[in-house]
Amino acid sequence: AMKKYRVFVDNNGLDYNVQFFNNYHYTAFVPSNDAVKAAIAQGLPTWEEISEDYTNNLEYHINIKDSLYNLISEGTYTEQDSLDYVAADKAASLDSLRLQAKITYLTNFVRYHFADNTVFVDNSNIAEEEMVTSSYDKELGLFCKLLVSRNAGVLSVRDQQTGSTAFNIIYDNDTEKNVLARDVECSSSPVNTPMSTSSKKITLDASSACVIHRINGVLNHTALVNGRHDSTWATPESAKRYLKRYAILK
Repeated sequence: AMKKYRVFVDNNGLDYNVQFFNNYHYTAFVPSNDAVKAAIAQGLPTWEEISEDYTNNLEYHINIKDSLYNLISEGTYTEQDSLDYVAADKAASLDSLRLQAKITYLTNFVRYHFADNTVFVDNSNIAEEEMVTSSYDKELGLFCKLLVSRNAGVLSVRDQQTGSTAFNIIYDNDTEKNVLARDVECSSSPVNTPMSTSSKKITLDASSACVIHRINGVLNHTALVNGRHDSTWATPESAKRYLKRYAILK
């Protein structure tokens, strides 16, 4: 169940595999460090922040519940202890909802930067067209889409939510575009194993190809409110709406 929230996993590859690749070819748009920092400043959660939120809030309220439950079980509780237990239980439920929304949002944020099919930076032109990403919209019953165009050697990509006017342009540096990668899964780890002399036969179970481009902005799978990512879990109602629409399927 936890695997679907992970992007990079160890599936007996050369290093880490992209969990949702499947014998196909893909394009990965990688935001610059500055773009990611700007998104974090606008409320995009990080795994460190999520872990801190869990420790300082959900775990704290669960511990309070456990302590009060012991008093209730022993029959040594007061009326105030019972009220405190109800309050801690409610707080833990709200904490859990908020954290679930954050984890799902961050996973979808990363998935939205991976698109089906490959598009390269070259000198041919293409009119703006859709590319299907790995982030899913349950309300529409469709995978979320990006919009990509190419003109005079410049490849541009934008999301359908917040990029109606501002394009994220691929950098001109040759080392930051058209980077080819291969994702392979084997029957056992092929690392440091001579294929010709191995006593254990290693088979190739899956193979995917990916082209990687760096972009100067981030792509958003859902609309921001007042330019903030964290508006998604600002209230229990908004968190529930988001989870209903963008829950990770697999």
